[in-house]
This record gives sequence, C-alpha cells and structure tokens, in this order.
Amino acid sequence: MSKTIENLKKLKSFHNGSYGADIDEAIKAIEALEQEPSSDCISRQAAQNKIKRICNKYGLSYEDGERKPSTGGSAYALGHAFDDLPSVTPQQAKTKWIPIVIRPLTGEERKDYGVEIEFVYDCVLPEDGQDVLVTTPYGVRQTTFYTDYGCYFENYEDEGDVIAWCELPQPYAESEV
Repeated sequence: MSKTIENLKKLKSFHNGSYGADIDEAIKAIEALEQEPSSDCISRQAAQNKIKRICNKYGLSYEDGERKPSTGGSAYALGHAFDDLPSVTPQQAKTKWIPIVIRPLTGEERKDYGVEIEFVYDCVLPEDGQDVLVTTPYGVRQTTFYTDYGCYFENYEDEGDVIAWCELPQPYAESEV
C-alpha cells in the first residue's frame, strides 16, 4: 500500500465518516493510477480537479492550486494526495494476438459434422462477421471471421493458413497526438 493511501486512510479515520465516501473515491482513483499505465489513465490535473470539487462540496479551502491548511489540514492533505505518485503517461494498448490452436475431430465430432470438416479450432475465436487481423505464413492481413458453415477466416480456410488473430485497433483520433 502506498504512503498516499495510508495517509488518506488516516485522514478518513480523523473525520469519523464525514468525508468517508469521497476519501474512498480518492483511494480508488489512486489505486487505479498506481497500476500499470494503460489507455484509460486519468491525468494528475483531472485528479486534482476532483479534489477541488470535493473540497468545495464541504466548504474546505482549496484555491486554484494553493493548498491551505486553514481547515484543520483536510484540504491540505487532500491537495497533497497525489504528490508522491509517479508520473503516469497513458500508453496505447498493445495488440493482443491470440494464437490459433487446431486439432483433429474426435470420432463423435466426425459423425456429427461429416467428412467435409477436417479440423476444429480449439482456441478463443472472433465473433461471427467480425473483421480482424490475421498473421499468416505470408504476413499480416485483414479478413473477416464467419461461422455460417463451420468456423473460418475468409480466404484462409485450410489448416495452417492462420497462425494468430487479433481485433482491429481503434480508429485514429486527433486527440491522441
């Protein structure tokens, strides 16, 4: 547990629940910030703005970035809640490739599916009609996965055609620069 969270828990114990829910919310935000950086991180400024709103809600003094201990230290303590946290920089989510695992049909499956089906996928697969990226022996391609007659990646129906697949990334947004 970080020093920041320990200090907030101490602060909460001094106030006998008067700020409990808000301090709990601040603790959850700090725990999220302490996790590995991801695409859904919040900025330090957004967290401090939240603290200002909490202070204003309870009439505590927290003026545009100034931390004033004039209210028994509560606003001061809340204002310093994020000071010892490491810098958090949102990172673009990494592409998660899912390996394709295939296996031969069991005797019972062969009876159910017939002789036309040569193998079955034994891994997590995309949704029917989902556009995905696939790694093939010849590179990375975009295709669509279907389950209308068996399960297959469009244009890659033979065993070994697809090595792995992943979801398409989110479209570019200008706010990312």
